[in-house]
Amino acid sequence: MISRNRPDMEVDLMILEGERRNIEYKQEYSKTILKTVCAYANFHDGNIVLGIKDDGTIMGVDRIDELKLNIEDAINNLSTY
Repeated sequence: MISRNRPDMEVDLMILEGERRNIEYKQEYSKTILKTVCAYANFHDGNIVLGIKDDGTIMGVDRIDELKLNIEDAINNLSTY
């Protein structure tokens, strides 16, 4: 996830290289991210970078710790279906 303060060096590289098979940009969290999580889990490894538009524009995200917990909870709840 991209902090509004400053992305780390690894994320900088992901931004420069652009979206590809194993890197997906998402501007914000939504339940549709879970489809990408499932696809990466089933077929290959990948990274979902939140806080970036498809064109590579960095938007950032707020409340990263809360967002991480929400994503983790949503993934854990998938296994109950």
